Amino acid sequence: MVKRILGWSLFVIVAAFIGFLLWLFFFRGDAPQSTYTDSGRSESFFPVDINNGIGAEGELTPNSTTQQPGTASIPRVRQLSQVPVAGAVAFERPTGSSETYISDEGVEESRAFTITTFRYIERATGHLYEARENSLTQTRLSNTTIPKVSYTKFSPDGTHALVQYVAEDEETVETLIGKVTSKSTTSPDTFQIIADGYSLEGVYLPRNVVSADIGATNISYVLENSAGGSTIIAADLKDQAKRILHESPFTQWIVQQVNNTDRIITTKADSRENGFAYLIGANQSLQKLLGDTPGLTTLTNPGKTWMLYSIARSNDLELYAYNITNGQSKRLGIKTLPEKCTFSQTSADVVFCGATDQPERVAYPETWYQGVSTFADNLWKVNLKDESYEALLINKEEVPQSFDITKITVSPRDEFILFVNKKDLTLWSVDITKARGTR
Repeated sequence: MVKRILGWSLFVIVAAFIGFLLWLFFFRGDAPQSTYTDSGRSESFFPVDINNGIGAEGELTPNSTTQQPGTASIPRVRQLSQVPVAGAVAFERPTGSSETYISDEGVEESRAFTITTFRYIERATGHLYEARENSLTQTRLSNTTIPKVSYTKFSPDGTHALVQYVAEDEETVETLIGKVTSKSTTSPDTFQIIADGYSLEGVYLPRNVVSADIGATNISYVLENSAGGSTIIAADLKDQAKRILHESPFTQWIVQQVNNTDRIITTKADSRENGFAYLIGANQSLQKLLGDTPGLTTLTNPGKTWMLYSIARSNDLELYAYNITNGQSKRLGIKTLPEKCTFSQTSADVVFCGATDQPERVAYPETWYQGVSTFADNLWKVNLKDESYEALLINKEEVPQSFDITKITVSPRDEFILFVNKKDLTLWSVDITKARGTR
């Protein structure tokens, strides 16, 4: 009996094994293939490629204007240049498309789509470059060489630029006001622009301009005069229609074009000297705003409601907000210089600033100007009205890079912050519509 049971068990096991082999080789379908989706991200990928998408003649191909599947995503904190830049601007460009919608009042309206565009000038060459919020491609607009550019300030729409550089004698400072002129017949509705088909064309200002600034429709600059003092001049964007705004026995003024009609002039800052700031109004009237302030440096919003200013005392740095309307000042909760700040373009009470947690105890601002001291900045959004603070970027939190923020500006809808990192003069952007720490 036992032998019979063992025999049947062995027969069942052998039959089952043979059945498995038959199923394995003849009846089973193809094994499911494993799937893998490439995220397109490479942590070592450098987001600037001045050759990618640019043909032999420098043309920007249509596909390079939008991010294509499989390409690297655009990081929130983005390096726009590998080389030092002299200045930059963020502006809106129409895309040629629009949408129709019904307003809250029940009226049919149309809204044109725009894209944020970044434009900058290299320091070493003076070449003009452009990038866009939705593409990693950098496009060279002009290869006209202007060597040793030290300062560039663009008009808000990016169409004009003030450029300063040191002449070949290494003593004379040349200043030009130029317009970005297209030599291409390509439709503006496409982003198919021709590199070297643009140029910066304009005129030279008088030599050795002490200070200059540009607005939407005009410029302002300071010249030393024959009496040993200075003359503050206003002109249009062709350096025509000139008029004298103010003449002073002092020479070292910094002029800020607050809006199309008003300017602020501030004495060049030094911690060992008391500084003064004045408002030159539309009727060329002169109004003293601040004075007898050591190391004074300022920044005023377009509405003339707030002025940021710093005070240097005992190798310490303090930032204040001066309410021009009521004449009251209040100390802010961050320590920085107005040169590291820019006012919002959508709210008169908001300012964006780079500020370090612990500034070095040195003489400000001259040590920072000279590069003797440096900052490890966080980026802050500050509401001057309710004194609220929001950290937009924390030092080394998202990129292994420490920033000393300068030449800071904001896009028209407060979506992107542009700044130059003073440590190496490279250009960076931060998409502040995305939460901190996101990619």
